[in-house]
Amino acid sequence: MLSIFAHGSSRLITRFASAEPPLKRGMEMPRKRLTEEACNRLKPTAGKQVEYLDAVLPGLMLRVSYGGAKTFVAVYYVNHRTKTFKLGRYHPDGADVFPEPESGEEWPRDLTLAGARDAARKFFAKPSAFLSPKCHSLAAATFKVVAEGYLERHAAGFRSKSELERCLKKYVYPEVGEKPFRGIKRSEVISLRSDIAENHGARMADTVFGIVRGVMRWFEAEGDDDDYVCPIKARKQKAAPKSRRKRILSPEEIKLVWNAAGQLGPYGNLVKLLLLTAQRRDKVVTMRWPDLAEDVWTISSEDREKGNAGKLRLPPLAMAVLEGIPKIAECSYVFAGRYGDKPLNSFSQGAEEIRGLLPGTMPRWTLHDLRRTARTLMTDLRIDDRVAEQVLGHAIEGVEGVYNLSLYFEQKAEALARVAGYIQRLVEPAPANVISLAPRKTRGPDAASAQ
Repeated sequence: MLSIFAHGSSRLITRFASAEPPLKRGMEMPRKRLTEEACNRLKPTAGKQVEYLDAVLPGLMLRVSYGGAKTFVAVYYVNHRTKTFKLGRYHPDGADVFPEPESGEEWPRDLTLAGARDAARKFFAKPSAFLSPKCHSLAAATFKVVAEGYLERHAAGFRSKSELERCLKKYVYPEVGEKPFRGIKRSEVISLRSDIAENHGARMADTVFGIVRGVMRWFEAEGDDDDYVCPIKARKQKAAPKSRRKRILSPEEIKLVWNAAGQLGPYGNLVKLLLLTAQRRDKVVTMRWPDLAEDVWTISSEDREKGNAGKLRLPPLAMAVLEGIPKIAECSYVFAGRYGDKPLNSFSQGAEEIRGLLPGTMPRWTLHDLRRTARTLMTDLRIDDRVAEQVLGHAIEGVEGVYNLSLYFEQKAEALARVAGYIQRLVEPAPANVISLAPRKTRGPDAASAQ
């Protein structure tokens, strides 16, 4: 059965049996009263590793390799056999304190002599904890490792998984991704939130804060550590209501954005199609060439999505945009990603490029504002609200939604054709020698619908 003793001591550290094996003494290694100065001055011996037992703390040993590396180890016996456990490397600027093995905090790589003695005392007090694979995995588990487990095991079926992953990669991993998960304090998360709020806005800060808290709460409930407690508690105060965006592009802004998009590559084509189809960004980005049958686009569906427009007949202007997009070999996506059969997933560079082509005084806008702009144009063009909502993929609510199962295919096609016609007249005005027959007093999109 198993008994563990520190070398140089008759004290039984951990007993798993009543029988005590005879202690080995007189190991062939020098015993030295180690000091910081002595540790620092020890020189390597050519072609030989020299081991120094600490005369102050039995069981602590300093190894000096022939290459000059100095490593602290704990020496102990298990069933009459000598074993060692690496505590850390010696460095005069290393850690003076070693964390408790069950804390999950990262074990320091470098230790001072004081830190090594602290580590050795804790090892001999709880050797089973140090030798436990669980403690090693907890100490090695960084925030990134835990977050990736959260994405794979908890958020795999979420529609928002890609957005969760994007936020983690952009805002969280660069700051705390490589930090030991269990060592991350509430104050660090609050500081991260403040930095994001200052640089990217309060709304994004709240979003990222919620994601980090979600990862921590998931680990508390589903993780491998029964003792972990999420350091971030749910706020009791009611969160301020989020104000809905009301940004739409004016006719002049539509013209500016359209012309700027024409100077870009895939991102510019994406901007145009978002405006012409009124669909969500993810739907347009994940459009595949097989989804297009001549001018009819079958929008892919997925579980738990908010709504789907189903099939849309695209207007000639949208088809002209698609015809200008080259097909990439071995990629089925219209907006091809950089590697393999994957869609475009990087938008920040395109956003910066198109902003650089627009007047600096133009208010900020987002890709989703194009969807809102297209929906507003439908109302201005006197398209029936029910049809406009069907174009956006919004479901019919209530009892009517149970009995009205129309696909509104022709009506949606006409709505998109009228929106495209208005945009085309806006960005490609009639020659000066062509006289409009529309009444002078009629302006805006209504005038286009009247022609």
